[in-house]
Amino acid sequence: MKKITLALSILLAASAHAANIDNASSLAGGTKITFETTTPGSYTALTLSDVTFTPGANSALYVNSDYAGSYNTQGRSLANTYADNAFTQLTITFNSAVKAFGFNWGAADSTWTLSAYDASNTLLGSRSLTATFSSNAGEFLGLGFATDIAFATLTGAPSDYVMIDNFTVSAQPVPEPSTYGLVLGGLAILAIATRRKAAWFRSA
Repeated sequence: MKKITLALSILLAASAHAANIDNASSLAGGTKITFETTTPGSYTALTLSDVTFTPGANSALYVNSDYAGSYNTQGRSLANTYADNAFTQLTITFNSAVKAFGFNWGAADSTWTLSAYDASNTLLGSRSLTATFSSNAGEFLGLGFATDIAFATLTGAPSDYVMIDNFTVSAQPVPEPSTYGLVLGGLAILAIATRRKAAWFRSA
């Protein structure tokens, strides 16, 4: 029984971890927001495909194609420009079940922080999005969890012109690679304990 309890504890611990998503293939089959059909301009809130993007108070976000094909964008993208009302924090609210999300991240000259929360406003996990500068290598970054994500925040410097494109969400959890060993180990312990228990009953 102790071994079974230990195995379950390992499995639960593994499932609680965050997965840092570092490529678009991790969210294959998810819902992608490309911003291509969004009217260019300034927004105080923008809802697309059950995802709402809201900049902080007295701030705005922009949709434009000013640098299409550069800075990890393919066409129109969501941007934080050099405008006076550029955001220092973007809140991303998920209006349907989401366990993982990610996006092309471009033009950042400084480090931003991406954090995810559940419906109780409990922090699920965070990661730093490092500067990409002029890179157009397709950097795709995000977070994934075993539990539903209610909203996320992206926090950085208002003077930093950054761009987001191909924002993708998935209702499927994306396990953290480092937890695979824990999961397999937990399953192995559980299998051994169950086999020994069955053998004991047969011999009793």
